[in-house]
Amino acid sequence: MPTKPGADINKSESITFRLDNDTIKHLRHEAGQQDISTNALVNHILKEHIKWHSNAPKAGFIAVRRSLIMNLMSLLSEKDIVSVAESVAKSTNKDSILLLEKEYTIKSALQFLENWMKISGYVYRHEEIKDDQNRHMFVIQHDMGMKWSVYLANLYQLLFDELNENNKRIEFETTENTLAFTVNCI
Repeated sequence: MPTKPGADINKSESITFRLDNDTIKHLRHEAGQQDISTNALVNHILKEHIKWHSNAPKAGFIAVRRSLIMNLMSLLSEKDIVSVAESVAKSTNKDSILLLEKEYTIKSALQFLENWMKISGYVYRHEEIKDDQNRHMFVIQHDMGMKWSVYLANLYQLLFDELNENNKRIEFETTENTLAFTVNCI
């Protein structure tokens, strides 16, 4: 029987790895804390590595403490923060998304942002609203202060301005700890 293109997407395969006992102990402990199987945890770790960790350093991402970012932001005026967001958007948005998602579209940008939110440990909600606009609503609880909300809103607005063929501005709601926005993908 012929198979359909992409039919093997969800197939899995068994493979054996030899891990040291301490690593196995930690994996089992973390899986237990998350109430998932060790296999599910290892799959998740490997997927995160492939989706993000293997290429993020090439895209200029580094791990820094929240307190560092918050302290640096406190030294800047809102005008300076907007200027920094513009500089970062112009110099890295497209390259980072192309490197990590392999295409530069609204859909790939949203996937990039969601992966970044997960890796950053932000509590967030993403709802896809299936209508004639194919809207995506995000609420990101970053707990990093109003200046971080302003920075992210400007960074994302510049990204969406570049990708949005209809030149429709995105409405952002900012609070001390949260950023919310809805993007039309059509």
